[in-house]
Amino acid sequence: MRLIAEKVVITTADVATKGDIEALKATTKSDMETLRKEFKSDMETLRKELKEDIGRLDGRIDGLDQRITKLEGSISLFTKLFIAFNLPLLVSVIAALVALLVRA
Repeated sequence: MRLIAEKVVITTADVATKGDIEALKATTKSDMETLRKEFKSDMETLRKELKEDIGRLDGRIDGLDQRITKLEGSISLFTKLFIAFNLPLLVSVIAALVALLVRA
């Protein structure tokens, strides 16, 4: 059976029946459920990867913190040694200058 109205042709094969709509609804529902499960799985995978990355970064930060602490100790020691070796030289230079001032 064909209905023709203003150059539009509709055949019975083009009309959706209630059964077609129900089948489409069931298919759509199962597709949506599948997509939801896949999305949830992907999100869990990304969450685990992110946690692992954060753990690795924490380890690297701890390592850097230890290195910085060692450097701070070394710099402190270097500063103390610098002062210890240069203080007598500075005192002797000041004494020599004072002696020159007193003689003049």
